[in-house]
Amino acid sequence: MAAACFSCGSKTKASLLLLIILLPDLSCCAANEDDALAESYDSYDKCADTRTGSSCSETRSRRHWPHAQPLKEAHLHEALEPVPKGWSKAKASILQQEMLELELLSELYQQRLSILEDLQKGLQMGLGRHLPSSNVRALQQSMPPLSEQVILGVPPAAVTDEDYSDEVGESAAGSTSTATAIDDFLVSKAVIPQEPPATHIGLMPLRNHRSSAPAPTSQVAMPTVLLVVVQADGDICLYTASGDLALAFRSGHKQAIVQMAVSPMQDEYVVATVDSAGVMRVHRLFVRPRRGPQEQRRRVTNPDEEKVSNHLGSPANITVQFNLATRVPLIDGNLNQSSQPHLTAFIMTSTQGVKYFVAGDSVGWISVFTRNGTLHGRIRVSNSLPVAGISAHLGNVVYVAGHQWGFIDLEKATARNFICHKYETSLVHAAVTDTALQSRVIAADQDGTLWVFATRDKRDCKVEHRFPRGAARTPLSLSSVRGFALALEASRTFSGRSEMIAFNMSHVGKGWDDSARDMSPIAWRKSSRPVRDWAVQRRYQEGDLLAMLSQDGTEIEIFELMMQVYQPPPGDLLGNFKLPVFAAAMILVMGYQFVKQKGPFDPGAAEGDG
Repeated sequence: MAAACFSCGSKTKASLLLLIILLPDLSCCAANEDDALAESYDSYDKCADTRTGSSCSETRSRRHWPHAQPLKEAHLHEALEPVPKGWSKAKASILQQEMLELELLSELYQQRLSILEDLQKGLQMGLGRHLPSSNVRALQQSMPPLSEQVILGVPPAAVTDEDYSDEVGESAAGSTSTATAIDDFLVSKAVIPQEPPATHIGLMPLRNHRSSAPAPTSQVAMPTVLLVVVQADGDICLYTASGDLALAFRSGHKQAIVQMAVSPMQDEYVVATVDSAGVMRVHRLFVRPRRGPQEQRRRVTNPDEEKVSNHLGSPANITVQFNLATRVPLIDGNLNQSSQPHLTAFIMTSTQGVKYFVAGDSVGWISVFTRNGTLHGRIRVSNSLPVAGISAHLGNVVYVAGHQWGFIDLEKATARNFICHKYETSLVHAAVTDTALQSRVIAADQDGTLWVFATRDKRDCKVEHRFPRGAARTPLSLSSVRGFALALEASRTFSGRSEMIAFNMSHVGKGWDDSARDMSPIAWRKSSRPVRDWAVQRRYQEGDLLAMLSQDGTEIEIFELMMQVYQPPPGDLLGNFKLPVFAAAMILVMGYQFVKQKGPFDPGAAEGDG
């Protein structure tokens, strides 16, 4: 045994087989070596544990033999005791280390369990008065298991065999989970406080002012979008996308403003507002690049004069002019009507170069006005049920009234509702036109499930796709951008917060075996304070803009949507047809040359003729 212990230093470098055979002897050698190292260390450090009152042998045994005492105590001593540079601590086996980790985890879980028990006792004794009431209710009220709740994914129990056979539905659990983080797509650009509070917002596109003359490098770029804000006192404010105030003016209304619309076209900048009495006032804006007066350009600059940077002022010179005023008819003709009708929807659109104002009221009437304020016609779209919404895009005007939806023909002042084939419920809560395809309509039913309808010549309708159930809840409003559908829940009933969801439209029209269906149909979700109004502006070769007004009207936040849609390059439709065409063309050219030369060239025949 002694010989084995004496030669253990050389045997530690032997092969694995020798280590297994000499394992008991090596343990003995390790003990002797550890004792020698401990004695030299004690002589060097003069017993570092004198302050604790323990002997050097106890310290040495704790330092080098952690398995001789409880594992937790050994772990704590090893963490606290310093070791000089070049000295190594005693090592434990993998089993001992695993047991130590499990003991530490068990102790941590016991501490958390005791904290939760104390929290439960404190809430039962009424000590949670300083906490928000919603948090106290969430901690105390009974609810189903969280594993069965739809938070970011569909629970497995909610997936049935019908979903697998439904050609327009989703079939896999977790189909409502988000694909990426919100910071990848939504970037905050400005936060604008409002005093007094705001009631309505809108985004107005501006055309690019480009001139043939070269612009100086110090000139600030013109804004491409203006944020139009209607305040509670009747003022209208214009802001740039960066949050700078460009102009403020009085609307001239004597009653509270209930609806506001801005021009979606870039040929004319118009802001139209309607008050509670039905009076519509239209203001026209003029936006030009700001230029300095000629005398300031020619004046010799004074070196003592304070210079002001051109970047401090607004680059746009905006002026406003009152254009017209008219009244929207709010008479239903029903004598049993207990309250006077009021406006519920108001937009401005253009069809075949003619501009219209379209207003919907609470009794199911839609009034159409031309640009000069003339009443073009009134359309009855529901039986005393309010018009929930009106949206327009490139001449397609979609309305929702009485849980029905349809198209409006502005030229003829007529409307037609639709009932789509394979639509499970006939009720529609909101509907908008898909900006990527004019024949496609995005709608939400009473439960908040999004459906995609395909229309043909505004006559036939069928269901093209259904997004996962439970992804959104009513009440909500819809908007469409390139490749995505945005759904905003203004205020959730259980949390009081609003939530915006971006649905990936690349799933529409794809089969189950298509690789595009492998990604989640929901791109991102954003939870925020309750929202009173919102606006979306699509921009070319730039990120789309999103503006959200808080429920109390005291804050507006502008976001930029950094969502790029991948569009595969167009395929070569004549790829398989080019080679035969080229071959036939070459044969025709060679045949033409053959006929033109009257046969192939024969040198012998040419010499005989000579």
